[in-house]
Amino acid sequence: MNDSREFPLRVWGYLLLAVLSLFFVSLACDLTNLPKSEEDLANTIDDLVNDEGGSDDGIDSDVYIEEEELGGISDSSDSGAGGSTGEEAPGPGSGDLKPVGFVNYGTVDAVVRPWTWLPIGSVVRQAPVSASTVSSANDGIGDWPNSSRFLSVPMGSYTWCVDWEEGDLDDDGQIDYSHYFIDEPTVLDENDSDELEFAEEVSISAPPTVAAIYTGRCGAPPTALCTGEIEVSAQVLWASTTDDPPDFFAYANPEVRASPPGVSVTFGGSTSGFDTARLLLEQGAWIEASTANPLYAMGVQIMGDQYIGWARVLFDGTEIWSGDTAHTWNEGANYGEYVEVRCFPPGEHTLRVENLGIEGGYGGTMVPISWFAFRR
Repeated sequence: MNDSREFPLRVWGYLLLAVLSLFFVSLACDLTNLPKSEEDLANTIDDLVNDEGGSDDGIDSDVYIEEEELGGISDSSDSGAGGSTGEEAPGPGSGDLKPVGFVNYGTVDAVVRPWTWLPIGSVVRQAPVSASTVSSANDGIGDWPNSSRFLSVPMGSYTWCVDWEEGDLDDDGQIDYSHYFIDEPTVLDENDSDELEFAEEVSISAPPTVAAIYTGRCGAPPTALCTGEIEVSAQVLWASTTDDPPDFFAYANPEVRASPPGVSVTFGGSTSGFDTARLLLEQGAWIEASTANPLYAMGVQIMGDQYIGWARVLFDGTEIWSGDTAHTWNEGANYGEYVEVRCFPPGEHTLRVENLGIEGGYGGTMVPISWFAFRR
């Protein structure tokens, strides 16, 4: 009875001993296959990475390779000049449109739109894109400058028009507006960034502290296009009351009415101020207006009674008109001439009037100048 119970225990002991023997034999084989140097270890890792069969757990080794490259130091060609990894302005942009932002230092929100546009490499002004944006004043509420203050426009030289609400000034139940112009050109070219973060910024103020203020909204930008040739017109009229009046004026007697920003009015010879006008009394007397503002046209208004004489008008030293100024558009009251030059290239220009000392049709020689006029 005792022998029959001890036999199975003895068998189980033999089996356990056999299993342990096989385990140690297998372990010894594996230890003999371990890399014996750093070089062998590297080769073993390469074999594992390049194994086309992949790993048993289904993880693609390419994922780890890609993440390692992203986490490493990038090539200098991708990190700005000198390979810096700091936040720097990017290089020149390649896009056809360039962003420009407007920072409002005034007290009320304003709408900004392009007013004139001179494309890169051109001397001919073209109609700007129809676009506008709102630049918020710093009222202490929300972010300032506002993030939506940008416009993206074609490359070129721009002037801008800014308008804003004034409230109901005349109690007619309608909101009134005012506007002003930024004549200092903003040049956007291939050196400007395509990114808003590094866009060129233009400072505005609504209302402005210095610029002339005009009533109403900006309206439509000028649509008159030039062909590349300078144009001259001379008409017997009072230009400010026509259907297409000039945009602004510089009066001939700046001692009484100051000239607009960027416009200089000077005179010499025998002259005399008469309210806001100036009289060129004798031969050789002259008056001129000079400006580098971006303009489409400059003109001069000659106006008096019938006893006025001959004059000539010069643009940048070249005579563009001469004649008897005693022409009338209102018999017995208003005589004179309005001479305007248009489509000149950007830069500083001078419009000059000289008294020729020749009697007009009614026997006078004086030449009265009312104002110089300008079109943006």
